[in-house]
Amino acid sequence: MQILTYIFETELSFSDPVKDHSFVLRCLPKPTSTQKVMESQVFTWPRIPLTEQVDGFGNRLVVGRCPQRHHRFNFYTTGQVMVAHEDAAIRPAHPMYSLPSRLTQPDAALAQFLTTTLEDHLEQEEEAVASAVLAAQGADALTLASADDEARTQSSPIDSPKASELLAQAVAAMMGAQPAPSSNVDVGHGHRGTYGGKPIAQDFFSGASEPLTPERAVAAATRWATARALCHAVYRHFTYEPGATTTATTAAEAFALGAGVCQDYSQVLIALCRMAGIPARYITGLMMGEGATHAWVEIHDGVRWRALDPTNDRIVDDGYMLFCTGRDFDDCPIERGVFTGNATQTQTVTAKLGVNVLDMGEGARIAPRLAPDGGERGIDVHLNEAIMQQ
Repeated sequence: MQILTYIFETELSFSDPVKDHSFVLRCLPKPTSTQKVMESQVFTWPRIPLTEQVDGFGNRLVVGRCPQRHHRFNFYTTGQVMVAHEDAAIRPAHPMYSLPSRLTQPDAALAQFLTTTLEDHLEQEEEAVASAVLAAQGADALTLASADDEARTQSSPIDSPKASELLAQAVAAMMGAQPAPSSNVDVGHGHRGTYGGKPIAQDFFSGASEPLTPERAVAAATRWATARALCHAVYRHFTYEPGATTTATTAAEAFALGAGVCQDYSQVLIALCRMAGIPARYITGLMMGEGATHAWVEIHDGVRWRALDPTNDRIVDDGYMLFCTGRDFDDCPIERGVFTGNATQTQTVTAKLGVNVLDMGEGARIAPRLAPDGGERGIDVHLNEAIMQQ
């Protein structure tokens, strides 16, 4: 668990004055089972009334309209979140996260890459599970071999009570998971609505009414191991190259280029996971340090959502803060809007994510900073009456 303080600033500059600027922002952190929003604020320049809403994915929206003529538009958001990825809730995946979306539609090249990657991974996965069984049980090689031989005589490895017990306990040790009754499974708000023109019932969701049995634990570990192998393969395939792609570039196009940014890494991993039968979703947020926004992936292992960062080939830890989730980038833009005027637009983004502001000293707090013209232009960290300019 870690408490993080964030600062996110975007400036839109226009070559000529514009007006009637309507916009939707996704720049406030989303509350999830692994992320508690302790405080969040947003400011704009010019100053205009703002309304907060929630979209169909549970993302927080800031909606507004700037009617007056302006050469630039700035928005700033700041706050604190408590992040604890070990607290990921047992929660089912909506079926839309198993289907291709506009930017993650696979092609033949991605399908071939998936096949090759899974073939290469299979032997390594079996060795990893065997090692986990030994570590979790304290069993010697002879005991493991006996259980493995017994399992191979059945239709499936988990048909053997001995092998099932060993595997399930090993997986539970790796996942930190405990069996839970189905009545405690949280299906969230996704069960309201329709899918394919029909009402969605609670049992329509994968795992919505199933307890965390040894079989589910084994399946979850297998999915997680597969997703990690795909993540590593995507990382090895790509060269990080800003400017090689745009926000409209599809996963198939980026894969063919072999170059791109975090959005491309993430959408290719999502496409591969969905083809492999693993629900996956796109995440926009911040990573510890300074820079701009970052994108990564959450996969559903059949029990809960777990996150991977294919751009850095790592498991997402408590140094990440998410703004929004969706099927692909189209569902997660930080800013989207329209205006009246004949102007070109440029965008400058600055982001900072760090440890709890309290580490800067007792009495620290977050407050608006005034621009020279008297408007709220951003934020400062006020520390014992001294201002540390951010």
